[in-house]
Amino acid sequence: MSGELFLDRFFRVNQEIDLPDGEKVTIRVLSDSEVQQVADYAVREQSITLSRMRDAKSVEYTERVTPIAEAPDEVLIDIIVNTKRIDYVREARDLYPIDFYPYPKGATPEEKIETQTRQAKHEKDVFEAQMKYVTSAEENLRVKLAGMTREAWLSMATNATINYIATQRRFEADTAMTLSMSIETDGKRKWTAEDTRSLPRKVQDALLLKYREVDSIDPWELTKSIKARNAVGVGTVDPVGERASESPSSE
Repeated sequence: MSGELFLDRFFRVNQEIDLPDGEKVTIRVLSDSEVQQVADYAVREQSITLSRMRDAKSVEYTERVTPIAEAPDEVLIDIIVNTKRIDYVREARDLYPIDFYPYPKGATPEEKIETQTRQAKHEKDVFEAQMKYVTSAEENLRVKLAGMTREAWLSMATNATINYIATQRRFEADTAMTLSMSIETDGKRKWTAEDTRSLPRKVQDALLLKYREVDSIDPWELTKSIKARNAVGVGTVDPVGERASESPSSE
């Protein structure tokens, strides 16, 4: 359940939300510099994973890469298609983004229901369009692969597996750090990045969706009806809103 929206002194949108156990926390939009910190952290995690996956002596290589050479043709093709799906999903989300419809000012119960119905229909239409795009892209890829050799499939499957695992690690790191930096309680971070990785996937997805919803709110529109509040948060804040006491590198 979501609660009050407000701005902190750097005009970042904040919202009070309830966690699954009923605890109230604040989720706030990250500053541009914090977003860059998240991106840097995620790329570092991706780079570390790539290095391990390409090391023939590593456990990761032995467990995930070595078995690919013995896989039958159809499995190699499935590996290539499945690992490309992440790109197709990202492309689909870029082409068909989800919009968030706010309640009208002073909305009546009927208007709230109408807004919720509109939001649900919009999300259903978007998800269907995204799925259609992904399905079509995968079918086209399979047609292209059918004309290639096993050697080509093996090379592509090996590289795809390594890149897929590393990319997944980057996405997971991005989500973990975004939630770690944006969710606060009593003015301090609720979780570290490692803490957020321990949360159930459904909880992570719901919190990330809430972050994106809050991030989509225009602070200029919010200031028309809500006064800014002093919600400084963790550590010492410098003149441009940097958080001095914590950064992704400290994780």
